[in-house]
Amino acid sequence: MNKVQNQKDIISTLPSIKKLKYIFLIFPIIIILAVLICYQGTYDFPFQFDDYVNFVNPDKIQDLSYFSHLKNWLNPLDRPLADFTLSLNYNINGLDTKYYHVVNVLIHIFNGLLVFLLVFQITRYFIKRDDIKNRYWFAFLTAILFVTHPIQIQGVTYIVQRMTSLAAFFYMLSVYFYGEGRISHSEKDSTHKAIVFYVLTFIMMLLAFASKPNTASLPMMLLLYEMCFIRDKENKPNWKFIITYTVVLFAGFIVIMLAGKLPRETASISRIDYLLTQFKVIMQYIWLLIVPVGLNIDHDVSVVHKLSPIVSICILIIAALFLKAILSFKKNPIITFIIGWFFIALSIESSIIPIRDVMFEHRLYISVLTFALFIVYVGWRFISFKNPVLFRILVLLIAVLWTSLTIQRNHVWQSEESLWLDAIAKSPAKSRPYQMLGDIYLKQNRLEEALIAYEKGIKLEPMNPETYVNRGAVLEKMRRFEEAEQSYLKAYQLAPGNTVAIYNLGQNASHMKKYDLAIFYLKLGLTLKPNDTEFLITLASVYDVMGENQKARNLYQELIKNPITAFKANLNLGISYLSKDDARSALPYLVKAARLEPADASAFYYMGSAYMTLGNKNAAKQNWEKAIELVPAYTAALDNLGVIEYENKNYSKAVEYWEKSLQINAAQASIYPLIIDAYKQLGNQERLSFFDNKAKEMGYPTKL
Repeated sequence: MNKVQNQKDIISTLPSIKKLKYIFLIFPIIIILAVLICYQGTYDFPFQFDDYVNFVNPDKIQDLSYFSHLKNWLNPLDRPLADFTLSLNYNINGLDTKYYHVVNVLIHIFNGLLVFLLVFQITRYFIKRDDIKNRYWFAFLTAILFVTHPIQIQGVTYIVQRMTSLAAFFYMLSVYFYGEGRISHSEKDSTHKAIVFYVLTFIMMLLAFASKPNTASLPMMLLLYEMCFIRDKENKPNWKFIITYTVVLFAGFIVIMLAGKLPRETASISRIDYLLTQFKVIMQYIWLLIVPVGLNIDHDVSVVHKLSPIVSICILIIAALFLKAILSFKKNPIITFIIGWFFIALSIESSIIPIRDVMFEHRLYISVLTFALFIVYVGWRFISFKNPVLFRILVLLIAVLWTSLTIQRNHVWQSEESLWLDAIAKSPAKSRPYQMLGDIYLKQNRLEEALIAYEKGIKLEPMNPETYVNRGAVLEKMRRFEEAEQSYLKAYQLAPGNTVAIYNLGQNASHMKKYDLAIFYLKLGLTLKPNDTEFLITLASVYDVMGENQKARNLYQELIKNPITAFKANLNLGISYLSKDDARSALPYLVKAARLEPADASAFYYMGSAYMTLGNKNAAKQNWEKAIELVPAYTAALDNLGVIEYENKNYSKAVEYWEKSLQINAAQASIYPLIIDAYKQLGNQERLSFFDNKAKEMGYPTKL
């Protein structure tokens, strides 16, 4: 009878179990929706900060075949796996940022789901294992906080920091597999299954390290997991294994130290100074986790060179946290795990490995897990037992607040200008935000604003050669060549090996028609960077304008053989012949240039000029139309198309081209008489008068 009754009880519980599993399937869906809401509207955001430096420019990103060589995967410091994913994006999507953002958001979603699984696994050690409902809720609430925290933006919206989020995925997956392996080994006595999980742990460790080297802390994290959660049949840690593991890790560290192989990103900061600085930085990280306002792409944190009262307080607080972790180990190891995870995850970038930028928010990406875990754990301990519904509502309200802050913060990332204006507002005494803003204005041809930004940057950091170089570039574009020369010379004085300053000195001297001086600087640069393609191309162009055409063409012919310089050499050689009215000789080189770089408008523009010289107006028109298709603001192509339409008496089309051109650059004296006459032919007195007045405002004579 009892047996029958037990069977009935079991059968009666099946619907509720199925219902429970069905209900909690919605948790992963909510996590996915939360990420999509947080990062809605970010898909068209541009590349930011060092996105260009890290993967838009380097050949290894643009050339997917780079990754077909095994040797290029063997140096994890190069982050080959993360670069490979970026290379796939580049080769499939070009520079369309939408798809880069899609991949980053997907990785963040996977990380949220992984946090859900990992925390659910961990809850077996402090919540009754058969209390599936509370374990699900605990894991879900932790995951929802992890994905919505505003500080995660730099690991998601900042494209190149896919390195961080991808590394975090494999990092946490490695910990998860280790946990599953230990569960199989110690609880289920399934050695074969455990071995599979251990192998997966090791593979994920390698993939994490190939994504970003900060995951070198993973062996310590596995040790932390072992210490906090794994117990033998007598409910004791496996101290023999733990001590052996610790000794091996410590011995490995000592060997690296003694061999002088401990890495550093910069030699300008000592290890002690960097460590002292990081005590202060870590407290700032903790504050930003608690109060996620004042987020900044470029925090202004000065390097600490000696112990100060503020640093001492930071050290005491961190020491207190370590003490709490130690004291909690026996009775409440989850607290030890939370504190340990936070510091271990930061240990590579916030200890004794000096990095030029002492603070970046994306370095917290993995550590956010335990901050979320801490919030949920505290609520579970002190609220959930009395009122579980209130506990869940409070945590979800925090997630809603963080979602709102994430959406708001993401608006700052919608343009390069808005991001760096925000940085200037929050780091007004730091030079780099002004320099970055100047770079943006320079790209946009907003030269006066760029110059002001660079001047402010120089005032804040007068010994930075890069800012002088960039200021010189603005002055050179403004045709203030003598001032540009002084700015470049100042950069060269501060850093004699600065080849960018030397190159710009050569180019600027050429603009001043000081060709001998230009050649001097370019040859000086070549002594520092032998066979550098930019120096060689510019040297050939200087020979060309000096009238030493044969010397220039000989150099171009050599450069054509080099795949790196083939496009520019063909283009410049074509322009060289074209400048001597030898369009027939120019055309084959220009055609070859266009084939090599079909996305470069200049090749099509000069092809159009060559065809026009040869009397082929249709071919000229087609090439100029291609040029403005590639670069709609190509004023020279717009002007020439207008001239063709004007000569064909298609005046309405002619003025359409010229109006576009003058909107981009109003200072074109030769266009005003043509557009005025075209409107005269069209009988449009209003537009005729408008451009006549505009020409007079610009100081250009007209026939009216």
